[in-house]
Parts: sequence; C-alpha cells; structure tokens
Amino acid sequence: MLWCEEVGAYVHWLPVTKIQFEYFLCAAPDAHFDAPWYDEILRLNPRISPCELGARNYWRALMTGLRPSEAQRFASWCGDDYRLPTEAEWSSIFHAARKVPPKNEPFAGMCEGASDRVQEILWRFDEVAPQIAQQMRCAPSLGSQMLLQFGTLEWVQTGSPPSAWSVKGEPAPGFCGDLSIPGLPAEPLIADPESCRFAAAGFRLIRFRSPEISGGAQAKNGSAAGSRGKEAES
Repeated sequence: MLWCEEVGAYVHWLPVTKIQFEYFLCAAPDAHFDAPWYDEILRLNPRISPCELGARNYWRALMTGLRPSEAQRFASWCGDDYRLPTEAEWSSIFHAARKVPPKNEPFAGMCEGASDRVQEILWRFDEVAPQIAQQMRCAPSLGSQMLLQFGTLEWVQTGSPPSAWSVKGEPAPGFCGDLSIPGLPAEPLIADPESCRFAAAGFRLIRFRSPEISGGAQAKNGSAAGSRGKEAES
C-alpha cells in the first residue's frame, strides 16, 4: 500500500489481485465463496499465473466480477481500518497520481518476506506498466503504474441515491471494450449492483492508519502527490 496525503490514508498499490483474494478464500472459509462461485468469477475473467502476465493479458491477474458486498467482506477480513474508498476519495487519489512520474523500483523494501509469486506479480506489473501506457498512447505516470488508469473499473461508495455504489476507472479496451459505446449495460452498476456481475468491476482498498506506525515490510515511497516522504506498507 502507498501513503496518499490527499486522503490521509494508505491505498492499495494495485487493484486487488486474484492472488490476494485467494489468500482470503483459504484463510476465511465461507460457504458463499465456494468452488462454483469462483468458477463463475473465473468464467468472467480467466486466471493467469504471474509468469504469464503481459501487456495484453494483465487484467486476468486482477480480481474482478465481484459484487460490492463481496469486496466489503474482503475488506472486513483485512481489518477494521480497511474499507472501499468513496467516490471523492478515489477521484482525489486518481488526479494526484496522474500528476506524478512513475516511481523507480517501488518494491525495494516492500517485497521483503513476501512469497515468490507475490514478488513476481509485483515486478511483472511494474515491467508491463510502461508498455501499457505506450499502447494506450498515454504518458507514463504514477496513476498508470498503479493501474488507476488501464486497470479495472473499481467499486466506490457514493453515499447517495439511487445506489450506494458506483464504479470509477479507465480500464483497457482490450479488457472490456469501449465503455463509451451507447447501450452497454451500465445501469445495473448504479441501480442494483448486487443483482448481477460485471466482468470489469474490481476494487482496491484504503486504510486509515498513521504512517508513523510501523508494521511489516516497508519502503520509502512518498505520497501520491509526491509532496513529502511517507512509509508505504506492504
């Protein structure tokens, strides 16, 4: 996670990956998240291993197709100080990160103690991020490096009718097509997001915790806006 001064919280470096969610599935058995449930998720967005990850399939490593309530259950498992961002918080993180150049070797201290496949997927994503920006004809930035751009649509809290949930983000057209095309089934995402699944809908969490409190492997990564150094928690 990266400390973001703009919202006063840590934010996940990437949208939650399938690897992260699989740790949750193993550690917190729940009849809701059974094998047929995961088969349905993988039908919407098939899984790949870290060694297969490239600029033309990277979204398959991300956990998508979830309903907001399922993402909330993951957040609860992570801890009381984790939650999905509000629409305003997500927008603040997005606009701040787009103004900052990509970070060099951001995982230097964050990978310490992590499993081999976790380390590999982090490095793989960092390797392909410039390629993704190039193929989307976009200048690389911290925003594209964190897949706030060209990652997934991400669930956010709206706090107002007609739905408590909406989605933010600019996913790659190779993942879910051009979302500007009229007639796409966007209404269920706003009106009743628990009634269906959308292959492109993923999420990331924010964590409200003082950056001065240490815990786990850490690295100096700075705020999303690059205003001053803070510690990033893996």
